Amino acid sequence: MRYGQRLLRKVALLIMAKMNYAVFLVAGLLILAAAPALGAEWFDTHHSLALRVGIHNYFPDRSEHEGTEPNSDMVVTEDEWLYIWEKGYRIQDLDSATMELGYEYKFLRWLGVGLDMGFYGRKREYDFHVSGFDVESEMSINVFHFDLSPRFHWLTRWTDLYGGPVIGYYGADFDFKIDSRYGEHEYTFEDSDHGDGVGWGSVIGFEFRIMRYFGVALEDRLMIAIIDEFKPEEGGAMNLGGNVFTLSAIAHF
Repeated sequence: MRYGQRLLRKVALLIMAKMNYAVFLVAGLLILAAAPALGAEWFDTHHSLALRVGIHNYFPDRSEHEGTEPNSDMVVTEDEWLYIWEKGYRIQDLDSATMELGYEYKFLRWLGVGLDMGFYGRKREYDFHVSGFDVESEMSINVFHFDLSPRFHWLTRWTDLYGGPVIGYYGADFDFKIDSRYGEHEYTFEDSDHGDGVGWGSVIGFEFRIMRYFGVALEDRLMIAIIDEFKPEEGGAMNLGGNVFTLSAIAHF
């Protein structure tokens, strides 16, 4: 009788152990299945503030060489100055570092709108020789921009892949100085101007959340921004857009 009771007790304990194992297994599977959704809720904030640093590259100037090579008549015509400009200067010489401040508000987990403001600019000095002319010059372009962008997000617990179209305002300051000498003859020319225009393009980025309210992101933006006031080349305005690649520190709240 006692042996039968002990046997029943062992069977009952074994059944309970199996049941506990099954319960734990089911609970574990439910937690794993719910983890992505729970993680998305943990990081479901509406506001984000970003500080970005990176590199701005102008689109390469692939126009054919224009103008007329200067001769020795001591008079520099407009076509000859165009030749000197095209021989000595390219917009991509002014590629530079950039800094931006960005804010985004998320209406939904997968949709937000971002507002960014940034600056890039550089000054270059040139010293070259063109058909007997010794030319020393300085050229600088400084660009300020404000961009508005609807952004579409694909979120997981720790990552955010986002992108969308961009439209913005671009304002630029241009300064140019040239000193040229031909024998005993000297010529100095200075010019400065401010221009603005509309920019448009697209952005794509990838963020990794280091913690709940903080992440780092890599972002790439392609923009076209035509500034009508600047026409250093015959036949068209200057495109001060280009490609911007940045590293961001992002706070969420």
